[in-house]
Amino acid sequence: MDMYTLVFILVISLVLPCVESNKGPKVWGLHGESWNRDLLLDWSYSGYAGKERGYPEPPFGANVLDFGAVGDGIVDCTGPFLAAIDTVSKHGGGTILIPAGRYLLKGRLVLSGNNIVLKGEGNEKTTLYYEHPLSSYDGFDVERHLTKGFLQSPYSWRDGVIQIVGHDRGSKDTSKITHGWVVEPSKIGQRHLILDSVDGLVPGQWVRLMQSDVGGSLASHLYGTDFDKISLMKTTADDCEPQCASDISNEQDLVKWVSRILEIQNGNVVVLQRALPMDVSPKWKARLLPMPDSMPKESGVRDLTIEFAWASAGKHHHDQGYNGILIQNAVNAFVYNVHTINAHQGFLVKNSQMVSLDSVKVGRTRSRRSKSMPWDGHIGIGLYDSSDVEVAEFDIRGEWLHDISVRGCLMSAFHSGRGDNLRIDTHRSAPYAILFSDIYVGEGTRTFGTGGFLSRGLPVAKYTTYYNIRNKKHKPIELPASTVAGPCTWGKQVNYIGKWTGNECPGYHVEFITDSQVHPKDLYSAMLRRKVETRNDFPTGVIPALQSRLAKTTSNTDQPPKIFPAGDGSYPVVHYPETY
Repeated sequence: MDMYTLVFILVISLVLPCVESNKGPKVWGLHGESWNRDLLLDWSYSGYAGKERGYPEPPFGANVLDFGAVGDGIVDCTGPFLAAIDTVSKHGGGTILIPAGRYLLKGRLVLSGNNIVLKGEGNEKTTLYYEHPLSSYDGFDVERHLTKGFLQSPYSWRDGVIQIVGHDRGSKDTSKITHGWVVEPSKIGQRHLILDSVDGLVPGQWVRLMQSDVGGSLASHLYGTDFDKISLMKTTADDCEPQCASDISNEQDLVKWVSRILEIQNGNVVVLQRALPMDVSPKWKARLLPMPDSMPKESGVRDLTIEFAWASAGKHHHDQGYNGILIQNAVNAFVYNVHTINAHQGFLVKNSQMVSLDSVKVGRTRSRRSKSMPWDGHIGIGLYDSSDVEVAEFDIRGEWLHDISVRGCLMSAFHSGRGDNLRIDTHRSAPYAILFSDIYVGEGTRTFGTGGFLSRGLPVAKYTTYYNIRNKKHKPIELPASTVAGPCTWGKQVNYIGKWTGNECPGYHVEFITDSQVHPKDLYSAMLRRKVETRNDFPTGVIPALQSRLAKTTSNTDQPPKIFPAGDGSYPVVHYPETY
């Protein structure tokens, strides 16, 4: 073989992978033209209001300065803040302005009503400062509490100095509603549900589908495996008795999923705007019901920083209450451009639907590590038992035990984020169809982790997708596979697209693409772009709000062509006012 032939072969070997990668991943393509719906679900509705409109901007409701607040970091402003919130709540909502300054607070700020937005002048200008944790303000002795046999602090995995919180008993709270039962099965990908009655349901309405596990059958469906037939059931692990996934077997409302009603046909057929992300069946006690009045809607927090006085991190589950923002039992809520400093738990979303945590940062003034806690805190960003939550443009400075964490959620997305040495934690309880996309993990020495009892199932459920996960040294990332329960017990039917190494497990879909050749960069944004470009009904203010997301779908400055005609049926338009 002469030198010219050798050089030609070398050049071709280098160019061909680039040419192939420019076609985009096999499961998606560059613009969705190769979308394999057997592997990837549609995350373009994950986030506030299904990402169909911008964050709400209620009219002016109050200015905390008018109630006596002083932004000098010395005067206790708790009373004025609570008075402003109370005034706005009584008048049906509004924006509560917090001008630039440093405000000393000594208690919780709770938003329990609709259309209430706490708005600062920017995370570098408006700071809410706490000298002590919540346990101090509550007069609660955590250590004494734990000596009484409790396994963890009441501030662990819950609570926050700012809260958007309501009440939700799920299908237990339907004593006055005897209908809404699904009477015929529907398959994943379909849009219709056949009900016993559609009384109280109208087109344009936000509704919630709930399904409960029966004998482990729904859990098996979400995991894509029969627990009686996998080795996890036979493990000898001490904390897996008598059987794994037993804690979510027969769990009521294991699934809560939200959509708007497109139309009602033939008397009792409800057509939804979104395709069903899973099978729906009467055997799982499936019901379609209006959103409860007790869940706050259209409320949020934006443009400020929450700072705690520095303290070293205490023992695991001995949390004292250095907790930032909690969103619990809420729908269509948001947090935008908010930082937490020295928080043991930064941002928590629990039992909520359609929530966006956007441009959020978790940091500390200096390392909080201690001998009893070799991390800077417990949880950076945690999503628990929620659906359609978007965590975007996040930044974790330092190392938390669970930098980003998800448990028992579905159709939620972490994307366009970074961490110094990020740990992606999946905490079992059937986290279904979770997307991790365009994430820089920094040092990359602890990329994947899982916690929680083995009795709550595998770390991840079906359709979970890891896309364009990369580290500081651009090295391939080891595929997560084994847990304490044994080899190949991470999950079934899981997707990995990017620069990976290690042994594949049954059911894995793996595409090896080097960091620089992953196009589109962010799968979530690519799906959102596809939705925008096939629709021509988006409000004027929505498109500018999406530009930072859509820009991440391109590999260069050229915008992708509109290869899908408007109104192709993929994203039906709801021609009715939004109602709850």
